[in-house]
Amino acid sequence: MKITDRIDIANDRPIVLIGGINVLESLDLARAARAGGDRLLALRLYFAALVVGLSRLGSLDFRESWTNHELALRGAHTPELRALLVPLVDELDPLVYGGRAVTDAHLDRLEALCRGIER
Repeated sequence: MKITDRIDIANDRPIVLIGGINVLESLDLARAARAGGDRLLALRLYFAALVVGLSRLGSLDFRESWTNHELALRGAHTPELRALLVPLVDELDPLVYGGRAVTDAHLDRLEALCRGIER
């Protein structure tokens, strides 16, 4: 799940998640996807909002060529943020790539992490 992946919303228009993403819009789209039953899309949008928001706050460096693990390990400016992001990525990757079910608990956790970065 790279931040630059294309995410198709309702099969009508892809959104490219990259530096120009609006965090509030991404959070709104995540909530709408969740309400519509698309938990995987909601998970991806919450994660994108989190990464972009942390980057804009100056807490995380973003490089398009980095994997999510590299982003967590290299990009986090503090050991505390690294300690949060590394296990989060370890938890999310099997949901996105391994086909494991995304639960409300996963989405609740990501939404809670996004609070305070909504800009």
